[in-house]
Amino acid sequence: MTEIFERYRPQTIYHAAAFKHVPLMESNPVAVVRNNVLGTWELAKTTARFDVERLLMISTDKAVNPRNTMGASKRVAELALLRLSDTKASARTRMNAVRLGNVLGSQGSVGPLFQQQIQHGGPVTLTHPEATRYFLTLDETVKLIVAHSLATRLSFTNSSLYDSYAHSVHCPAHTRASVFQPDFNRTNRRSLPNTQ
Repeated sequence: MTEIFERYRPQTIYHAAAFKHVPLMESNPVAVVRNNVLGTWELAKTTARFDVERLLMISTDKAVNPRNTMGASKRVAELALLRLSDTKASARTRMNAVRLGNVLGSQGSVGPLFQQQIQHGGPVTLTHPEATRYFLTLDETVKLIVAHSLATRLSFTNSSLYDSYAHSVHCPAHTRASVFQPDFNRTNRRSLPNTQ
């Protein structure tokens, strides 16, 4: 990293690199901690050492009361950033984090999975009928990231809670089913929970 910082002298760093695949991360916790926590710590120290103006870490809504290794690693990475931001060494660098929910249309988003399952005639698989997820469009995500990168002081904002809507997973499933296969609700109603 030092070589890259010396060569390019960045003003703003958007830190989105992380292991994010929850099931895979459950079986590789050491790799997750090494990448998500120690990687963030090293990047933050390098950012402060080179007096970069801003560092914005892209975190996840899974860091709130984490229930899996990936969420816990992102929470610890946030705390590491918070700790470093309190030191004199990082006085000239603004360090922020923004927690995002599910970005619709992104790789790994539930939307394309639903679409594929619907196009193959279903059923649409759900984690749990009452599971709640936070969804953002790509446009909303970009706006949040830019806005938080311009924040003047350290803040860990769970933006998905403020700026997107909580939806039960079956609501987007029904919406996509209606869009991609108009008769889906009639023919496969039993494979989805009741939305009423």
